Amino acid sequence: MDAKVLKPAVEDFNFFDKAYLLVHEVLTKLSWVFFCQYKDTYNAPLIQVFYSSLATTNKFAI
Repeated sequence: MDAKVLKPAVEDFNFFDKAYLLVHEVLTKLSWVFFCQYKDTYNAPLIQVFYSSLATTNKFAI
C-alpha cells in the first residue's frame, strides 16, 4: 500500500478547514485564559458551561 494514503495530510484540508482549526484553537486558548483569570470574579458555572460547549464543537481531533 502507498504510504501517502495511510497518513492524513494537512494539505488535504481545504481553506475553510484550516481556518476552522485556527479559529477554534485561538478561541479555546482565549476562553481558557478568561476562565482562569475570572473564574472567582464572575459566575464560574456559566463560564464552565461556555468552555465545555466550546470544547465539544471541535470536529477535528486536535
